[in-house]
Amino acid sequence: MCGKKTIVCLALSVGLCAVCLAETGGKLEMAGENVYRLIEAGQFAEARARAERIERDFAGDEGLAETQYRIAERFERLDRFDEAKRICRRIIQNNPQSQWGIRARLGKERAQIKELILAQEFEKAKEAIDKLEKDFSGKEETADAIFWIAERFERIDRFEDARQTYRRITQNFADSAYAGNAKFGAAKAEIMSLIVAEDYDQAKKELDKFVHNFEGEPNFPWAFYWITERYDRANKFEEAKAGFEFITSKFPKSGSASGAKLRLAKIAILSLVKKKDYDKADEALDKMIRDFRGHNELGFAVSRIGEEYYGQKDSTGALEKARKVFKITADELPVSWATPEACCWVGDVSNELEQYEEAIEFYKRACDGYPQYAFAAFSGYRQKSLFMIGQCYDKLGKRGDIANEETTSKAIEAYERLLGESGDFPLAKDSWRELGYLYAGRNNREDSIRCFEQYRKIVGDERCPRDVFYELARAYDGMGDVGAAKKNYERFVRAALPNDERRKEVKERLAEIKNTN
Repeated sequence: MCGKKTIVCLALSVGLCAVCLAETGGKLEMAGENVYRLIEAGQFAEARARAERIERDFAGDEGLAETQYRIAERFERLDRFDEAKRICRRIIQNNPQSQWGIRARLGKERAQIKELILAQEFEKAKEAIDKLEKDFSGKEETADAIFWIAERFERIDRFEDARQTYRRITQNFADSAYAGNAKFGAAKAEIMSLIVAEDYDQAKKELDKFVHNFEGEPNFPWAFYWITERYDRANKFEEAKAGFEFITSKFPKSGSASGAKLRLAKIAILSLVKKKDYDKADEALDKMIRDFRGHNELGFAVSRIGEEYYGQKDSTGALEKARKVFKITADELPVSWATPEACCWVGDVSNELEQYEEAIEFYKRACDGYPQYAFAAFSGYRQKSLFMIGQCYDKLGKRGDIANEETTSKAIEAYERLLGESGDFPLAKDSWRELGYLYAGRNNREDSIRCFEQYRKIVGDERCPRDVFYELARAYDGMGDVGAAKKNYERFVRAALPNDERRKEVKERLAEIKNTN
């Protein structure tokens, strides 16, 4: 009797434990899903806080390390490398020898290498790949990490680096499941590089070989789609049309078929815009939006049509058409990767139409309206938007629509924010120069000197405008630094045109300095 009772109690106990474990696992999975959604929505601070809470609430749970790793992966996908590495370090600390500890070590190194690639530190990235391969030699997960590093090179058009990285897998991980994908990826990168280089004849030859060698591969439709997208992006519409039609006819049930159909509809509309048949283009655009609403590439397709209108801005009404089309992506379609870029485009068109307040509104949306896309790969439009906010406020002040002091303050705020957020970037020199002039207009000598000296450092004295030397000289003079003032007055005289009215004033001041000394 007691024996039977013990067995029953034990059975009940085991059953209850299984239920508890299932409930705990379910709660952990649900908590992880909530964090994934927060990351995808750009709510990074809340995602970090929830991830930390998961670590506290599920300490000791055997599924915790895997959930944390999946969270780190999602941060990494959005280029939030610091968050990804921090979580990987926590996994390593708590599970150093487990499979997830090993994956976290690889993940941390992979995120670091991607960060170097996006920072254009390519040689350092390659050295880090060498070290990663050495440190994790023989592991299947190493081939996986190297594959996604190669893919990152490919996405920023570093095709030779991508091919070399893919080849590491085929050479050093020949038995890996990723070896076939790497061979496939290297061939794809080769074709893309030829298209970007406008070597279309050789690209066609390599594409024919690619079809012959890989058409039976499961990922072939996806790869062929993105090769064809390169033709589309290069405005080689006949080649793009043929490629997308090939996908829809040969692989109608593939995930790439719907994208190919959307691209074909877009190409037809671009042809109408080129012919300036705007009425038919509008009708076709409305139909495309109806037919493909909800497609994750629709926003990009619509914006591409806006770009075609923008390219014809000398035609009557083309700029207004462009703005209308960009606003469809910005205001009417579901938020996507295309939305902040479309906002930047609306800002550009409104700026050209001298509607500066609307331009500022959309530039601000591009910068701050969509935090889920505010990461390194999309930093270009953020930098441009911040720069243009400064430009538009400056134009509003000069036009007198808003008090000059107010617009100057807002322009300074935009430029300072841009320079504070970004390091070396294409608009840096222009931002330092514009900021220097704004501070000079306020008679803020110290900040004026700071900005103009940064500008001069970037462009060099030979390319530095005479106006910058003049403003620097006056600022140093006003600060009592006669030596620095003299140097810049002399630089101004050498650079100034003979009829520059300021030459007389500067020469008189140089004579005074000489007599004083």
